[in-house]
Amino acid sequence: MQVERGAPPHPALLGRHPRTPRWREEAELPDQTTLPRWLLEQPAQSFRVLDGMPEADAPTAPLEPAREAHTAYEATFSRPFLMHGSIGPSAALARWSDGALEITSHTQGPFILRAALARTLGLEPEAIRVRHVVGPGCYGHNGADDVALDAALAARAVPGRPVLLKWTRADEHGFEPYGAPAAVRVAAHLDEDGGLADWSLDAHGLTHGLLVAAQPYGRDNRCMLDSIAASAGRLKGIALVAPAIATLFLYH
Repeated sequence: MQVERGAPPHPALLGRHPRTPRWREEAELPDQTTLPRWLLEQPAQSFRVLDGMPEADAPTAPLEPAREAHTAYEATFSRPFLMHGSIGPSAALARWSDGALEITSHTQGPFILRAALARTLGLEPEAIRVRHVVGPGCYGHNGADDVALDAALAARAVPGRPVLLKWTRADEHGFEPYGAPAAVRVAAHLDEDGGLADWSLDAHGLTHGLLVAAQPYGRDNRCMLDSIAASAGRLKGIALVAPAIATLFLYH
């Protein structure tokens, strides 16, 4: 069975779903044309970053120019919500049989997807097998995991039959997780001799953050864990572990 999400409904389905669904919006996104200004106007918390570590437990007021400041430079940079725009829409193949689920997906995290599917579908993780195949990718989270759940739900309705579910381009552009917007204000002051008196960076954006362990550290993830612990819950991380480890819990 092949299902193309977003395509015109099959005639057999029209009798089952004769009415057009109605959407109810609980909240609205800010005006995209004034998004940078909206971000700068939101409540914010300022803290110093010392030796690469945020002092999240000691909020501070924005820095004032140094006494020796003579010349000021300031610029603001921004980006909107960004679509990943993968070269192909997301897709997944699912087969549900005897209470077990098989998924073929271009997900970036097979074990993370398996855990999420298990929680959503009420299955034990051991009852789900996720196979990775090369497919449309991106930096960050695209729609691969979302379409895998779509395929799993469709496969559950027809046990024993493989279901290939493909998002349309409209689905991909409308429902994939967009990159978060940001507005960054950079300021610097020079002294009379042209030396740097102070420098500051104010980053405004939606709460998010992901750390990836630096390659020189190898499988030593302590530096990343220290940064996560100091972020007061704002950061998550991706650790490097031995290939033989299938499931790992890191405690700090």
